[in-house]
Amino acid sequence: MAYALLEKTLDYFLHPQNSWLYGQDVHRAMTAFSGSPDPLPEHGFDFFLDWFGFDFQFRPGQNLLRYASESNPMQLGDDDLATLREISNNNRYDFFEVMSSGKHVPTELKSVRDESCYTLPASERIRKVRVGEVIVCRLGKMRDAWHLMMDQGVGMYRPRAKDRRHMRKDFPVFNSQVVWREIVSANAVLLDAEATADGEMLVSGFAPGGSHKEDDDCAICQAMRKAKAEGRQLTHEELTDAFADANREKNKERH
Repeated sequence: MAYALLEKTLDYFLHPQNSWLYGQDVHRAMTAFSGSPDPLPEHGFDFFLDWFGFDFQFRPGQNLLRYASESNPMQLGDDDLATLREISNNNRYDFFEVMSSGKHVPTELKSVRDESCYTLPASERIRKVRVGEVIVCRLGKMRDAWHLMMDQGVGMYRPRAKDRRHMRKDFPVFNSQVVWREIVSANAVLLDAEATADGEMLVSGFAPGGSHKEDDDCAICQAMRKAKAEGRQLTHEELTDAFADANREKNKERH
């Protein structure tokens, strides 16, 4: 429910029919996120969405979720408003070590930075992660349970002590904008790679993707590649249409 409400909220503020209300805010956010008026690269969009919802100052002293819960432009019911307030106030974006994961095992995550632990409901799993891997994701709390909000496919397998010190000490401010700029865009060098029996590379070194697979055929990626080939930036309408298409694709995968 929490993730579905987050998607619904982002879709509302990005929807073409609401661009006359929020188009300037979206443009302001994208420029602030990348630090440049240039188009955001295709693989940066998921990072932007997380930052836009949780960290961008949509209105003075308010992130997008707080604004949506207090102003209620979507005309949500009391339960949904309470959920928005709760995940706005209680969420965590961090380096998490996977302590347990499996089909019949609840996923347990531990923050590398302060060792606090989080358990996801048994019905909620993070795909393609291994015990011992460190991933970057957003968790949100709803009704005393933690849920996965955003998983952007950034991870490190078998982190060394040096890697862990780097995660704990070198990011005084840590959010999806920092990950995009300092980890993903910086193209961190991959170290100590070894091949498993099935040929998959296990890497000790922080890298975009980790053990996840990039989906280059998603609607957002296709739209961004098309605009880039034409030497232009996506329009607000094209961007929000692609976001809606991507959500439909995700819903089909779930069912």
